[in-house]
Amino acid sequence: MYEYVTPNAYLSVIIGNGMQEYTISHFNASTGGVTSFGGAYYNGKDFNEKDYPEVGTGESFVPILDSGKQAYYDFQDGDHGWRALNTGMAISDVFLVKSVFSGLWKAVLSKGVVGGTKRYFGYGMSHEYGASVARWKRMGVDMSGKKHHWAISRELMERQPWLKQIGNQTWNLKRFGSIASHMRWGHGNAFPSEELSRIIYWKLAYPISSAPWWFRLGGISTGGRLYQNIERDE
Repeated sequence: MYEYVTPNAYLSVIIGNGMQEYTISHFNASTGGVTSFGGAYYNGKDFNEKDYPEVGTGESFVPILDSGKQAYYDFQDGDHGWRALNTGMAISDVFLVKSVFSGLWKAVLSKGVVGGTKRYFGYGMSHEYGASVARWKRMGVDMSGKKHHWAISRELMERQPWLKQIGNQTWNLKRFGSIASHMRWGHGNAFPSEELSRIIYWKLAYPISSAPWWFRLGGISTGGRLYQNIERDE
């Protein structure tokens, strides 16, 4: 003869921070109380949107602060996969901000906020390429390496001179370590393959191989934020 015994521990699913999370619950028959372990419970605290909310869509595109904040929330809520993604984006954002503003910061330190900004962007000054590079060097901006106009080409600026004030800026310059790498990745030359495959390969690789680091890092951060906003809003 068998006696049926009701188990006093069971596995259940709890919605924590908008996501399904598994928890082991223990039922105390003498007191009628339930103690839960894991899942949405951490240090005896039930996490929810009020305590650790997801960063809003608009706020999620603020570099460093949003990804760092969301990584902290994910750590507290036990969402370790999202925590790793947001930590990676926060690190990427640090290098993104550094690559975008390091030159401007040096100009401001050299000539002050107004004077540095004016000289860095060349307001009211010559926007010829040589004059722009010389101006940046005088302010201590690193202009070493072989420079390539990646988004607005020099040929296009020669045909449309009004574009020089936009294209002859540091955002449009990708620096290569040698002439060979400049010609290979910036202009698609020096490939040993056949002409057609060389052109196709170079065109496919160009958006990555010839883009400055700020553009690459920005693509990583933007892609990660879009993915997170889509996945976590489901």
